[in-house]
Amino acid sequence: MEAINGINTEHVMETALIMYKMSTRLEKALEKHHMSVQELSRITGISKIQINRFLNGFYIPTHSMSCAIAKALHVSVHYLLGGDESSVSSADESDTIDEQKLNSIVEHIAGPLLKQSTD
Repeated sequence: MEAINGINTEHVMETALIMYKMSTRLEKALEKHHMSVQELSRITGISKIQINRFLNGFYIPTHSMSCAIAKALHVSVHYLLGGDESSVSSADESDTIDEQKLNSIVEHIAGPLLKQSTD
């Protein structure tokens, strides 16, 4: 296990990958159903701001939010949060990783931790 300034980098990367997968799958499901963030917000009762945070990969929704989103988009919670594709009733998924988006998520997670460790 590698640590930088006391931060478990393996854990940061695992968390970032989960957040990345969730955001990518949410984006693809919205596209597949021709649904806007505003419409998903209306259906689920989750604010547009929160949904955009999920789309940006900066937050993982609570269980109840995940259930509402999955139901609205006709996918399983397991799939939405990074599970295998056999649990999806829609969506293709590319294996290509957007490195810039993943790096942004890692910075979002690790940035505050690095700042705390240098204070």
